[in-house]
Amino acid sequence: MVRYDIATDWLEYCPWGIKSVEHTTEAFKEWAGPRDKIQGFCCDNAPEHVGAAKQRGWRCAAATTGMPQNNGLVERLVRTSMDGGRCNIAQSGALSKWWPRAVKCYSFGHNVAMRDGDSPCNKRHKQAHCKSLLIPLGAHVQYMPQPDTKKEFV
Repeated sequence: MVRYDIATDWLEYCPWGIKSVEHTTEAFKEWAGPRDKIQGFCCDNAPEHVGAAKQRGWRCAAATTGMPQNNGLVERLVRTSMDGGRCNIAQSGALSKWWPRAVKCYSFGHNVAMRDGDSPCNKRHKQAHCKSLLIPLGAHVQYMPQPDTKKEFV
């Protein structure tokens, strides 16, 4: 499931193996907390999405079945996420079973990237911009713990 917040440009990928109203409702709770006000929700007319939106009390604008051109933004975001995941897999040399992590890595990079002096992360969460080193998927990382500098005196 690809989720996108139009107001903040926040993109998120949520891999679910089971398509049910219950699992989708849980995913929606993770996406939008109890204080978030969702004004509208667009989906591809999947029964689990429509049912979960009703349970959450969201207005749901569903696309016409069999006509993807009516849902252009969603179709484009799904394609962009899939392309980003494919690029991560190809560039890292990872196996295809890493697909869910590759797409999540792509969406994280999208959310922390600075565009026009701001990032989707800052717009959505009102937090400082990500200043950490972004490590690409599949990079070899060697963890070297620091020695404990605290000494207990007896």
